[in-house]
Parts: sequence; structure tokens; C-alpha cells
Amino acid sequence: MMDKVLLAAIALGLSAAAPAHAQDAEVNYPEGSLGFAALMQADYEAAEAQLLKAEGVGRNDAARLINLGQVYAATGRHAEAEVLLKRAAKAKKEYLVLADGSVVDSRDAAKTALAQLEAKSQD
Repeated sequence: MMDKVLLAAIALGLSAAAPAHAQDAEVNYPEGSLGFAALMQADYEAAEAQLLKAEGVGRNDAARLINLGQVYAATGRHAEAEVLLKRAAKAKKEYLVLADGSVVDSRDAAKTALAQLEAKSQD
């Protein structure tokens, strides 16, 4: 049986520019609830506020955890980012749309973000 597909544009790997075909808003989520547009503009304050409010999104939603982890990583709060990304890596598997338009398993996306965080921490 195929797993449920939950589409959410998430901003993973913020160091790369989003290609022209990238999603420009959350998919199947209330607009702004995942802080996607703010993340893509590197407006971490706005993204964090949207993600903490996260109207209509569960507190343990993988897309929310990953994006909030990205905000924390980008603002130097690596320990907090690591906690959120580890939670997302253990959360129920969902399929997410990344900023580049690719669809990935949420747990794989969280593990990729963790690896990026670890690499950045070693620099």
C-alpha cells in the first residue's frame, strides 16, 4: 500500500538559490504556516514567527519541524536545530516537496538537513 502523500514546500538547503520552477508557497497547508516564502527570502524572524504560530499545522508535523530547524540553524541555534531535525527524522513518514520541486521522504529530508548542520558545525 502506498504511503499517504503530504505535499509541503519546504526550504531545505538554503545555501542554494531556488530554481525558477520551485514552489513559491506551501502546498496543502494554510498559506504562510510553514514560513516558506520568508525562508526563501532569508527573513528568519518572519519565518520563525510563522512556524511558531503554525495555524492548522501539528506541532510534530515533519515539514514544520524541518523548516523551523532550518531557521534555527541559519540563526546560529544549532543545538535547537538538531533537536527539531532529529524529531523530524523519527516522525511518521510523509512525502514533501522541497524548494527545488523534488519530492522526498520527510525522514530523508530531515537526515539531509542534519548532515548539512553537522558539516556546517565542523567548519
